[in-house]
This record gives sequence, C-alpha cells and structure tokens, in this order.
Amino acid sequence: MPRLMLVVAVVAGVVALAGCGGGGDSSGPARYTYLSADNLSPGAILRVDGAAERTVLTRPTDRLTGFVLGGPTVTAPALPPDWCYFCDALDGRTICRADSTIVYTHSTFLRDLAVGHDGALYFSESHGGGADGKIYRFDAAGVAHLYYTVALAQVGFFAGGFGFSPDGTLYISNGNINGAGLWRCPVGGGAPTKVFGRTDNGSVAGFYFSDNSTVLFTDYTNKLRRATVGGGTVQTAFTTVFTSPSPATTYSDVVQSATLYPTP
Repeated sequence: MPRLMLVVAVVAGVVALAGCGGGGDSSGPARYTYLSADNLSPGAILRVDGAAERTVLTRPTDRLTGFVLGGPTVTAPALPPDWCYFCDALDGRTICRADSTIVYTHSTFLRDLAVGHDGALYFSESHGGGADGKIYRFDAAGVAHLYYTVALAQVGFFAGGFGFSPDGTLYISNGNINGAGLWRCPVGGGAPTKVFGRTDNGSVAGFYFSDNSTVLFTDYTNKLRRATVGGGTVQTAFTTVFTSPSPATTYSDVVQSATLYPTP
C-alpha cells in the first residue's frame, strides 16, 4: 500500500483544520479565511482581507482543488513548505505540499483533504456518479486506510467534498447536482442524514465548520456562503458572507485558521 511521507502531528498553536473540502475541527475562534478557486491556473490559495483577496500561495504551474492548512508535517519541526497541503488538479491523483512537492500518489482520482478531530490527515476518492466514493485516513506511518464509503445509493452523487465538525462528526457535500447539500455520516454504521439542501439548484462544494452548527461553504461561484445546520430538519437558508472582486472566480474550498499564513 502506498505510504505518505508525513508524520501526523498538529502544529502547535494552530486550530485543527480541514479543506478540499473541506470542513474543519475548530478548537478556538477562527480569524482568517482562506479559499481556493478551481479555475485559477496556476492554482492559488487566497486569504480574505476585508472586501479584497490576497494571494498567499501560487503554484509554479497547474491548478489545485481541496487543501488543508497547519496540518501534518513532513519533519519535526516543520519545514517552511509544510504549512499547506493540496490536491493536484493536473492528474487528479496526487497530494502536494506548499512547494508543489508530491508527498502521496493515489491509485485513482482524489479531490479533497481534511485534518480530523484526531489530528490525522484524511483524503477523499471521488468518481462523481460513476461509483461509490471513499474517504481514507493516514496512520502515523503514512499508510492510507479506508475510513468511510460514500454509498451513491444513499446520497445520489459525490464530488469529493468532506470534512469534520469540531466534535469530530464526519460530513460530506455532494457537489454540483440539482438539490445539492450536506450530509452527516455515521461512521459506525447507518445511512447518512441530510442536514442542508439547496433549493435554488446551487452547488455545495468545499466547506468548513466554524462551530458544530455553523458551516461556511463554496459552490463553484465567486461567493462564500454560510448556513446553520441542526435541529432535526433539513435546513435550506443561507447567506453570502464574501464575494470575490473577480466575477470569473469559482471557489472550490474554504478553510479558516487562527494563524496568518504563510508562516515565516
């Protein structure tokens, strides 16, 4: 089985995060919002600064999709490129760190990354509507193990978006289908429960839980949205909290952090 050359350890002083999707494990108030746009080439990570965007990472070439910040490190202490990991959109099979070094190659298409409540790194395998999705967890030796199977018979479609709320609950988004939404997933068994659904034909792509009921999500537009989930019913209300100055931008993932990246 392929190994990821990572030592799974959360960087001290950083809120545990999840991207590509992803959702997040948040142990304190998040102060900075970071976004990726899947139409940017070369790919970039952007930080929201008031009504503006600031680019904090630019790839030499090629696009990127889901990402995480302040997660596992290649060595201890962390090397400068270790503050960010992302999914490479060129071949769709590799995980790279901030300097674009490939740290893991998967057997098929991967889309999103997340750091779980346990501090481990997770990634998703997505076939859209062609086959069940899968979410994998890296152990401390860098070996990927199947963690959860996203059954298409239960959610209809899976574009790869997933993440964790601060209490460790797994959620998935099912992408750009009609009636897209968020689903809470019981890892121990049982069918996913839909907790949020679009009624305007919009998408739900990468997302991040700022607390156990408040979620920020992207939808392949130039807008970042916020919704509240819970209460035992499928929520449909959402608000727009940020709009890119560029109308052509299509955000695909969001992460929040108490750390201002890139770190020195």
